[in-house]
Amino acid sequence: MTKMKINNPETLDFDDDEFQLHVEWYDEKSSERRRGSIRIILDAENAPKSSELVRETIRTGACARHSFCGASKCQFNRVENAYGLVQGKFAGIGKLGGNFGKRAEGASDSFSWDRGVFGSIPGGGDDFLIATKNHKEWDTGFTPIGRVVEEDMVVVEKLLALKTEEFVHPTYKTKMAMLKSPLVFYLSSSSSSYNSRQNDDE
Repeated sequence: MTKMKINNPETLDFDDDEFQLHVEWYDEKSSERRRGSIRIILDAENAPKSSELVRETIRTGACARHSFCGASKCQFNRVENAYGLVQGKFAGIGKLGGNFGKRAEGASDSFSWDRGVFGSIPGGGDDFLIATKNHKEWDTGFTPIGRVVEEDMVVVEKLLALKTEEFVHPTYKTKMAMLKSPLVFYLSSSSSSYNSRQNDDE
């Protein structure tokens, strides 16, 4: 009997500081599917351990284009237009560990949470954030890992317009705007041949 072949993740050699996050969503205003690529540059000097965890995720294919389990490991699930963030799950970065509210690595005076910074929530498992506004109040509590290339912030900001529903965190009682349908993304190196950048126009 022939065994069913599971769609295994794609592995690759990756030691760069730049990678791409590819996402697709439904634009209700135009009734069309939209897609975009977001380039992120790691700050290996200030966040060496976190940067290596991101590279390892890309190497192993945990969030690759054809990853069998990518839907649960790699997704946007929260957007806050007024507050200024997008949040989701990024497989592997939770391995850095740490305690909530205490930055895991990198001095706050060397790498601050400005608009466009990508990073993790210590003690929050694989939760990650991209700031769409400056958040100096995060400098001591969250760990910045890299930065979105400025011209690609237009893709991040389009996600802020998607429909959300209110969710109250059971522990912290924080009111959060959660996407009605989480958006799965996949990761690639910036040089991968099958990942030409495809950002839809306005």
